[in-house]
Amino acid sequence: MFQPFVDICLKYKNITEAKKYLVKVRDEVKIMYYVRAEQLDEAVGIAVQQRDPEALRYVLNNGGAHNAELAAKINRHINQLLAKK
Repeated sequence: MFQPFVDICLKYKNITEAKKYLVKVRDEVKIMYYVRAEQLDEAVGIAVQQRDPEALRYVLNNGGAHNAELAAKINRHINQLLAKK
């Protein structure tokens, strides 16, 4: 429902305004939108809350790998989630 608002904000690089709507997008697409808004730490937090290793890999492959500290954090979370299964 709020995705069109976020799309427009991101199109015009208005991240501040996009953040207001990011929390309201559907859970199924929330991580994708946080990554598109370059809010990678928040995307990781959501993926961990959802206990979704695939979502963590998505964040890693779409920007997280460029930050060594974030990549290590993501890999640590992936390993923890897979160990619990």
